[in-house]
Amino acid sequence: VITSVGNTYFVEQASHMNYKIGKLKLPDSVILVFYGISKLQIKSIYDAIGRYLKGARKEKYAPSIGIALATIFSVLCCITAAGVETRRIHVIRSHGLLDKPDDKIPLSALVLLP
Repeated sequence: VITSVGNTYFVEQASHMNYKIGKLKLPDSVILVFYGISKLQIKSIYDAIGRYLKGARKEKYAPSIGIALATIFSVLCCITAAGVETRRIHVIRSHGLLDKPDDKIPLSALVLLP
């Protein structure tokens, strides 16, 4: 569920946000590349923690450790997404864009990467 929401809702949110980094305007597809890189970084952290925990325990507990670690990362992902969405909604309200769904939000799409 978390992966599917991330792959669909992320794109929908980003399509209404600012793609500028300084004076450079990025194409829409570049944000998906950044998103993929961000996911790979989190996966490498997950793998490193999993290897460390599995090495400290007997191998028969490895599946349980993987499930627990994935659940913890899913919860952290949801907490981070809630924080980013709260910030995005605050920017929308402060700029009076609640009733203007087609307007661009003056917030960088890069805030969605975490």
